[in-house]
Amino acid sequence: MKWFYESNGQPLGPIPETELRRLRSEGSLTEDSRVWRMGMEDWATIGSLEELSPQPNATPFHAEDLSAPKAARARHSSEVRPLPWSSGMPDKKPPASTPNNGQEETSVAGVSARPEWENMQQSGPLTALLVSLRQILFEPSETFRNLASRDGWGMALGFFVFLQLIGNTLMLFTMRLIPKSASPFAGLVHQAFPTEEGNALLVVSVATSILVLPLAVLIKAAVIHVEMKLLARSQFPFSATFRALCYTGGAEGALWIIPFTAVSITSALNDPLARDLAFGLSISVTAIWTICVTFKTLARVHQVSVTRTVMAIVLPPFLAGILVILLASAIAYFTSTT
Repeated sequence: MKWFYESNGQPLGPIPETELRRLRSEGSLTEDSRVWRMGMEDWATIGSLEELSPQPNATPFHAEDLSAPKAARARHSSEVRPLPWSSGMPDKKPPASTPNNGQEETSVAGVSARPEWENMQQSGPLTALLVSLRQILFEPSETFRNLASRDGWGMALGFFVFLQLIGNTLMLFTMRLIPKSASPFAGLVHQAFPTEEGNALLVVSVATSILVLPLAVLIKAAVIHVEMKLLARSQFPFSATFRALCYTGGAEGALWIIPFTAVSITSALNDPLARDLAFGLSISVTAIWTICVTFKTLARVHQVSVTRTVMAIVLPPFLAGILVILLASAIAYFTSTT
């Protein structure tokens, strides 16, 4: 069984269990040192694992033994490498270890503890954008593991505005492909942006993304952050919530490529039923995907369970909706009796 271990905040490995026990016996690793092997969900301390408990007949390690196996120890030091992972690593990588003393975290899973968008200078804009979308949409738990401890809103807000610009444009063009009678929203889009004024689509999309959406995400983040503080007992700052929503909101805009593609293909087939079905399914997939990613991201950023996150965000508007219905019913009742 191969093990990974943490030394001075650096994940190392893999090494055999015998080598791990030797490091423990000589004092290089302690009961509080954290280790991981394939099959474990997360890192754990050596002292908490029964399988690593001291063996009754194990030969104690003595300092004089250090002089004998120099070649073996040199070979071990060349085998145990920090990140990046070599091609000999197992398919399932260990989860990222939590850093000590508030230091920035390095993910062991080969997934950055923040979106690649924030490494744009090293990886380039296009690569950073595509990698970030993959991280956010498919690996939110690993991607946002350390987002809360990082300051600065500029990169996250830029990601949000840029992709919402693209998303709004795709959304408007998608709705333009649907007849006015297909849905009320399609009718509004056709009325606001007539076919002969196609250039207005891009102008309005740019204006909305640059002027309105940053304010909207700021207000949304403020509301959700208060909910997370009061109901989920989060101890993290507002910047954690704001940056998380910027990244998930940007990815949401990019997902409009799914409805746009589905409606474009089915519209070319001149099949209204297939077009409406494709639009409904693609919108449903996009909405569900976005909601799941947002909840998982907020849960990871605030280090609470997904269940608590869902309850903290959904419960207040749900109760408020019930209250509004009760008040409206009461007003209608008293109005009808007078």
